[in-house]
Amino acid sequence: MKSIEGHSIDLILCDLPYGTTDRWGQRNGESNRLLKWDSIIPLDKLWIEYRRLLKPRGTVVLTADQPFTSQLILSNIEWFKYEWIWKKKKTTGFLLANHRPMKQTEDVVIFSPSGASPASYKSGKSMTYNPQGLIEKRVKKKNSAKRLGKFLHNPEHMGSGNRL
Repeated sequence: MKSIEGHSIDLILCDLPYGTTDRWGQRNGESNRLLKWDSIIPLDKLWIEYRRLLKPRGTVVLTADQPFTSQLILSNIEWFKYEWIWKKKKTTGFLLANHRPMKQTEDVVIFSPSGASPASYKSGKSMTYNPQGLIEKRVKKKNSAKRLGKFLHNPEHMGSGNRL
């Protein structure tokens, strides 16, 4: 990451190691040499690099699982925006199915240096959200025999007649 130019990245999407595979060994001061890949990296150093790389309106999207999700959010509470729950098509953790329920979800945690306050919206520094899949559909109202010739005017409910 050090070779990448600063403030040049719009989106960082990363699946960090959660440190959940060998929790028993970590608690007892031991470490399974086969599970070194699943050790939690120093989050303070990670955020220093992310701050350097990310554009002012950029976004960081990280996948996680409890208890790592809580550690991740608390490591940069100022940038934390929201969390999504990703429901997977297949369950995982079948090797431990006799000891605990199998998992079918994963946390997706969203961070951004831009704020969500009204002041940030006015200054143009807020995160952008562009909903996908919405279509404009005109709605025609039918007049019933009772309403023919009558004009109903309610300025509070006047709109363009569009529905999404």
